[in-house]
Amino acid sequence: MCKRPGLNLIRKSLSVLGQIRSCIWAILHQIGMLLYIMYIYMLKTVLSIKIILSVISCRVEQAHGNLKRILQTSMGDLCTCWDAINNLLVLQHNQIKASFETSLNVATYSYNIPLYKGLLGLVSKYALVHIAEEFNKVNFVGFDKKKCGCVLRYTHGLPCACELL
Repeated sequence: MCKRPGLNLIRKSLSVLGQIRSCIWAILHQIGMLLYIMYIYMLKTVLSIKIILSVISCRVEQAHGNLKRILQTSMGDLCTCWDAINNLLVLQHNQIKASFETSLNVATYSYNIPLYKGLLGLVSKYALVHIAEEFNKVNFVGFDKKKCGCVLRYTHGLPCACELL
């Protein structure tokens, strides 16, 4: 050791300052990493917003193009536009009815159990899928209406799990 007490104090102070400096650098490094992570997150958010906007823009352009194709002119009067849109709606309505009829008449193999025998031809496949999901919940729910919630009964008018027992 040195015989001068002031020199020892200076050396200790420099040692402490070195430790403080390394702590400050570590803190700045952590702050830099956080800023970098925030920058990447914001970049991803901005890119996802741009993608969503471009998809929406494409859909709007596609719908506009379809409307122009259906109307066949941008200078038509109200009657010709009305007739074109009415014809389109009638066509779509007929397609929906045909799809529903197919859904009523075509049964898949998974619905050949006795539970569904009385329902085939009376409800659509969509309703059968919901009933099958509720039937899978029966063991968990039992007769307890609180566990069941009766959501399917209120939203679709179909029997819920507590009613299928």
